[in-house]
Amino acid sequence: MASGFNGVVSLELFNRKYWEQDPNVVAAEGLRKMKAVIPT
Repeated sequence: MASGFNGVVSLELFNRKYWEQDPNVVAAEGLRKMKAVIPT
């Protein structure tokens, strides 16, 4: 079911544990989690 939303989504990471990890790993995990909650 499409929501009709036509805008921008931002991933903001305030958990300091993410800051210490490889940025590519964090970005991949963030993308995976966003795709899990945003309908396409």
